[in-house]
Amino acid sequence: MFTAPTSASSQILPSRFGELKSEDFVKLIFTELRNQDPFKPNDSSELLKQIDSIRSIQTNMELGERLEKVANSSQLGTVADLIGRYVKGISTEYTPVAGTVVSVHPTSNGALLELENGSYIPSSMIQSILDGPPAGSGA
Repeated sequence: MFTAPTSASSQILPSRFGELKSEDFVKLIFTELRNQDPFKPNDSSELLKQIDSIRSIQTNMELGERLEKVANSSQLGTVADLIGRYVKGISTEYTPVAGTVVSVHPTSNGALLELENGSYIPSSMIQSILDGPPAGSGA
């Protein structure tokens, strides 16, 4: 059976490309032009292709970020409709909980529902939704 190596050199490092701004691209271009050999200039068409590729990547990344924000807003709006509803699910402490939703909190991992008893349920851990407490529950 094959086991992947676990050395630090084999781990994937996060890309810092998203931190670059347009000004950084311009600085890179001028630095490359300034440092090229005047007797062997770089092919400017190839440089323009690289710039175009970088711009396309940057545009795609920005579009992805915008779409993620729209999706998160949509999810928050949907989950906000649960305020006042009785839900059952698994709490942030990984225990079964049930209660009426009193508020919804956006987090980087999705919406978090706060119950009247002080428990929190991640929206992804909701198991059932009722209009009110079940009959005979004493809630």
